[in-house]
Amino acid sequence: MKPDLCRDFEVHADDGGWRVVTPWRYGDRDRVVIWAMPTDNGWRIDDNGEAAFRMALDGGDPESQRVRAWLSNVPVMLGANWNADEQRLEAFADEKDLAPAIHAVAEVSALLGSLSLAREVRTPSTFKEEVISMLRDVSRETG
Repeated sequence: MKPDLCRDFEVHADDGGWRVVTPWRYGDRDRVVIWAMPTDNGWRIDDNGEAAFRMALDGGDPESQRVRAWLSNVPVMLGANWNADEQRLEAFADEKDLAPAIHAVAEVSALLGSLSLAREVRTPSTFKEEVISMLRDVSRETG
């Protein structure tokens, strides 16, 4: 598997499968790590729930409407799927598609992790205060 991945990836045997430390990073500079575990039909590749965990720590919600809409397009764009029950990104691949699946899950995990960084800061509306101020002015002028 190592020759199929770029030299910046670290591949380690782990619990009957592989732990792949990628060169990509989350917002806190931790590296994106992907697990590849053998199944009866090939390989399950997943991020062990890291992106969802990091999003939750940042106050994001992987079950929010915006995130679910984004995740619904991921299989079409990149080939990874959201496993809502396990709260993780995953893909299934045979031996020949293992490296592309690892790349896909790692990329989506990094992107999902960055969604929590892209939140817009809410600015409080001044509409209510402006209306109250106008009503006070009118009240003063008209007695």
